[in-house]
This record gives sequence, C-alpha cells and structure tokens, in this order.
Amino acid sequence: MTDTTPTAPSFVPAQRVRSFDHIVGQIRDAIASGGIAPGERLPSERDLGATFGVSRTTLREALRALEAQGVLEIRTGSRGGAFVAEPSSELVAAALGALLRFRSATARELAEFRVPFEAENAAWAARRADPAALAELEHIVGDVAARVDDAGVPWSEVAALEVRFHDAVARATGNSVRAAIMSAILDALQRAFTAVPVPAGSPLRGELARELREIVNAIHSGDADAAGEAMRDHVARWSDLEIEHSP
Repeated sequence: MTDTTPTAPSFVPAQRVRSFDHIVGQIRDAIASGGIAPGERLPSERDLGATFGVSRTTLREALRALEAQGVLEIRTGSRGGAFVAEPSSELVAAALGALLRFRSATARELAEFRVPFEAENAAWAARRADPAALAELEHIVGDVAARVDDAGVPWSEVAALEVRFHDAVARATGNSVRAAIMSAILDALQRAFTAVPVPAGSPLRGELARELREIVNAIHSGDADAAGEAMRDHVARWSDLEIEHSP
C-alpha cells in the first residue's frame, strides 16, 4: 500500500533581505503543498526562530501577518501556538473583497467578470435551488416590484434589493465557492448599481422588476438555459449603464 502521508516541510534560514516576506512565503508554500495540514500546529516560536535564523520579533510579525490573512490561527494558553486555519468560504470572500477594494476594480472590469459568472450562477440555481432558496428569491422580487413604482422609495433602496437578489441566486447554486465569490463582489456591485441615475418614474425601474421576475420564473421552472440567458441579458444591460455612469 502506498504511503500518502504528507512530507514534513523543510524550512530553511530566511534570506537576510526581506526575511519577513521569506518566512511568510515559506509557510504559505508549506501549507499549499500539504506539508502542513489544516488544524496542524506549527513548531514553537523558539524552534521556528532558530530554523529561519531570525529574531522572535521578526518571526512574530510574520505569524501575525499570516493570521491577518486567515492562513493561521494563533491560540493562547498552555495548548496554544500557531495553527493552520481551516479553509472557509467566508475567508475566501473576505480576501477577495479586500483585493477588490485595494485594487479599485473598475465598472468595466466588474462587468467583464460578472456577465458569464452570474449567467452560470442562474443556470446552476435552476438545477439545484431548494424550496427555501426559491422562497427567498420570490420574496426579494416581490419587494422590488412593490417599491420600483413608489416615488417615495429612493433608488439606493432598490439597488440594495438588486444586490440581495444576486447574492441569493449565487447561494441557490448550492456551491460554496460561487457563493463566496459573489459575496466578495457585493460591495463593488452596490456602488456600481447605485451610481446609475434612475429617478422615480423612470421606465428603468419597471424594467428591472420585469427582468428579475423573468430570471426567477426560469429558475423556478428548472430551465437552466433560460435562467442563464435571462441573467446574462440582465447583467449585461445594467453593466453597460454602470460603465456609462462610472467615474
């Protein structure tokens, strides 16, 4: 029988220049290669410091950076230490969201990604959505339909419902990776959608409600092709408006 036990990582002394980055990179590589498994404890600070050839201060900086990135979990107490964090969809969402904010994704870049991604989300939702997911989608679309024609409802409130709708469709796929990626772009989507000037009485409000209803009907009927096409048209249409009115 073949032994599939991961080989223990072989850390080497950190380079004198950029030793902080070198430590972070080695630990990340060891985790990515399976040398250290999720939940496993790293060697003690004393041992790691001796292995990397750095001071405890430098080592702790590197460990704190990895903790901030969600790679490590630092526990205190007699059984404490640095442990490899268990991967989670929330961690993926937070990391991607931070990257988008840092990189300042443009409306065009967001649209380029969203059109095929969200069309696929709708198609998968049509195949997999359970009764609870369908009920949530129906509730959101009902709220949109009730508010779009009300002159007293600001566009920002309608925009928030639109964002909730796309999040709900992603979760309805039953795919945690898709849900996490969608969660990561919600802030950017909210900003882009709110930027579109849609005053009360604008035909665009009614068209929004109609488009969302078409998507939900296709998901409800289990028609993956129709759901994907309806979502593709919806995202492409509104993305063009977002690009037009982006700074």
